[in-house]
Amino acid sequence: MIYFVITLIMTITQIMIEYYDTKNNVQKDLVSLENTYINSLQNAIWDMDVDQIESLSDSISKLSFVKEVILLDPSGNIITHHQAHNITNRFSHEFNIFKVHNMQKIVIAKAIISSDQNSVIDIVKTGVILIILNAMIKSVILLFLFIWAFQKNLVEPLTDLTNQIGDIEFDNLDQHKISVNVPKSSELDLLQKKFNLMIEKLNQQKNIILNAEHDYAAQLEQEVKERTLELEQLNIGLTHIATTDYLTNIRNRRSFFDVGDQYFVMAKRNQKELCVLSFDLDNFKAINDTYGHQVGDQALKQFADNCKKHLRESDVFGRMGGEEFTALLFETSLEESILLAERIVQSTSKIAIYSEKEPIFFTVSVGVASILPSDQKMDDLLLRADRALYQAKANGRNQVISSEC
Repeated sequence: MIYFVITLIMTITQIMIEYYDTKNNVQKDLVSLENTYINSLQNAIWDMDVDQIESLSDSISKLSFVKEVILLDPSGNIITHHQAHNITNRFSHEFNIFKVHNMQKIVIAKAIISSDQNSVIDIVKTGVILIILNAMIKSVILLFLFIWAFQKNLVEPLTDLTNQIGDIEFDNLDQHKISVNVPKSSELDLLQKKFNLMIEKLNQQKNIILNAEHDYAAQLEQEVKERTLELEQLNIGLTHIATTDYLTNIRNRRSFFDVGDQYFVMAKRNQKELCVLSFDLDNFKAINDTYGHQVGDQALKQFADNCKKHLRESDVFGRMGGEEFTALLFETSLEESILLAERIVQSTSKIAIYSEKEPIFFTVSVGVASILPSDQKMDDLLLRADRALYQAKANGRNQVISSEC
């Protein structure tokens, strides 16, 4: 009786240890989701991309151990909320989502990802079954020993049987076979045969379980690799969407300033030359009004492609909006920048867009400015380039004007 009580206590203890170990692992998995999704959530929330936010939240909530996903704005209002039914004894991981803007760290949202007791129980089921099975086997073995121990003249055979049973280890079942010197067909002989048969079956079941665990581990590892690859590809795609102008396939305004601000700081710190070319397609509204937006889009695309042929890989080139473009040239003098701008103006005037009626040509005006010691931020440099651009427009378009002239 004492043994059964001890076995029960040990079994419950093992189950509780298994449960809390698994719960800790689930908690770690919740924490790991922060590193996996924070960049994608950061970009989606900063851009207020509702569809992307919902897609990311939905993908997180579909993970087997996730029961609830909540995104809150800085005021505590719910941005999105995904919750499974019947959440019991939840536990969560919370983290803030930051965005660096103008070299300042801004909290743009708070994420709360939760799991619950039912998720942990689903994971530990197999381990609990093995613990209970092990406890039941030991209990059955001891029960048989107790029954036979009370039989007269069976002390020595039962002692031998007990010793052999005690040598059995679950990890080495195939190396054990009970052999007690008793009369054939006796109850003890039958008992030892049953034990050997049980050991054989247990060994078979053990091998099945071990093979299943191995297969499951291999499958899980493959799924993790595939999922990791999918997430990496998704992150690459999201980064491209967030930083690229959809029409011209060059940097968008936000991406231009993200990189441009870094170039400006680097040029100021190291006293390097830095020039800005500010482009504006001439009479672009007339092209749209006369030939339609499809022709206008073709003009924007071909202009961007033409610029890329003249610019270096290290130059930062982006579309600011509409027909306005800007290029940032690092370690390039004002004279070199003006020559580059003039080549772009000349080559742009030769671009032909073919419509149903006739080929269409267009021109571009360019304002050029170089960094000055008095410049405190990127906007100071851009402002002078824009003023030079306005002067080029006022002088008749299709030309390059420098802010230093």
